[in-house]
Amino acid sequence: GSVWDANLQNRVKANAQLASVERLRDLWAFYLEHWLEYPDHFRIFWAIDNQAVIGELPDEVLETISALWEQNLQILSEALKRAMREESLIECDSWEVAQILWTTANALIQSDAIQTRRDLRRIPLEVIFQDAIRFLLRGLAPPGRRIFD
Repeated sequence: GSVWDANLQNRVKANAQLASVERLRDLWAFYLEHWLEYPDHFRIFWAIDNQAVIGELPDEVLETISALWEQNLQILSEALKRAMREESLIECDSWEVAQILWTTANALIQSDAIQTRRDLRRIPLEVIFQDAIRFLLRGLAPPGRRIFD
């Protein structure tokens, strides 16, 4: 968690001057870059999802991971609120959209860990990952405004 947290905080500071939608895309890109550089960091997701198979994890581990996830979701939610304030996105429930983005990112990353899913996807992870953010945020674009052309 500490490498993730330090890198994320550095990225948030570095992209503070970007336009809000570009900032969201940059945070999304960071997530993929971190996965590619530190794939082992994401194994805890699998472990949490598969406690019925591997046994329950200690409460303190679950609490630590949950707090980290909540912090990440809060960063995403704040970036979405900023985009709404700047009228780059329509009004929406920023927490709900953060959940959708987070869950989508994790599902795509998890699909890359299994050869059969990679074969079925037929599209490189980097491509489908960037397409996902474009498709999702385009649905929140103000009427008549195109984003990610």
